[in-house]
Amino acid sequence: MNAEKEKRPHEPRGYFMYDFAKATAAIPVLLWLRPRILYENEAAREHIRGGALVISNHVSFADPIAIMAAIWYRRHHFICLKEFENKRSTKIFFKWFHCIPIDRENFGIDSFRQITGHLENGELVCMFPEGRINVDEGGLSTFKSGMVLLWLRPRILYENEAAREHIRGGALVISNHVSFADPIAIMAAIWYRRHHFICLKEFENKRSTKIFFKWFHCIPIDRENFGIDSFRQITGHLENGELVCMFPEGRINVDEGGLSTFKSGMVLMALKSNTPIVSLYLKPKKHWYSRMTIAIGEPVRVDAESGRLPSFDQINAASSRLSEKEEKLRELCI
Repeated sequence: MNAEKEKRPHEPRGYFMYDFAKATAAIPVLLWLRPRILYENEAAREHIRGGALVISNHVSFADPIAIMAAIWYRRHHFICLKEFENKRSTKIFFKWFHCIPIDRENFGIDSFRQITGHLENGELVCMFPEGRINVDEGGLSTFKSGMVLLWLRPRILYENEAAREHIRGGALVISNHVSFADPIAIMAAIWYRRHHFICLKEFENKRSTKIFFKWFHCIPIDRENFGIDSFRQITGHLENGELVCMFPEGRINVDEGGLSTFKSGMVLMALKSNTPIVSLYLKPKKHWYSRMTIAIGEPVRVDAESGRLPSFDQINAASSRLSEKEEKLRELCI
């Protein structure tokens, strides 16, 4: 019995004090806060059902009370810093409101599993992704990437034991392309490395994507006129031991029945930079809130199969083998 409790630390327990405190304090809190609730649209007015991750800006220590007042019809779990767990002034809050303590400097897999366990059990978890109190009305602090991991809750599958090894040095990561959120999914899967994404030049100056290009050091290419300068820029990153990610299908493809033909340029990039190619498969999500499934393949050295100076037929054959590998990863996700 005790072993079962240790395996499932996210099971709800002792909600009596939580419900009692919430019920008795509800009217005084509402009179004090007098919350004016605004909604983005009609869909936002619907009550939140099932598991959900609630994120908010952070302006004071009373923010959890404000959130409970806004979403009054649900129980809440708040992600809080571990340093407040045993403080005399906040200890009772941790106990009654079932807070989830985390270590800011060492956010481990146990904390991650505890949080996702609550979400998978259909519970509500609340967090402040800015990571600190920010009363600046001019703008928000940068959100922490941890909320992306909690939202995607990626289920990582591996082709074999070799695929589990962390990617070291320069590598070209290739993946199928199912949505504009794919770069975020890839960063969640290979969270321990920095990434450069090869993106279409037409998105570089668009208002909605300009900030993405700047922050994530994307490499713009011209689909119609892929020149030697772009090729050198990509291979330069690879030769410097960096990670470059691309979608060799060349477009978004949500067809679960198969993949589009891979472009062979990736083989030339890997040969020129003498780096391996790592294949990923992103399983299309049925709903926006569904859990993401990602399959990772073993790194492949193209030069070991085709040599340093391959013919066009060998390049096309290598591209076909990588496409077949992607199909195997897709079958792994079924």
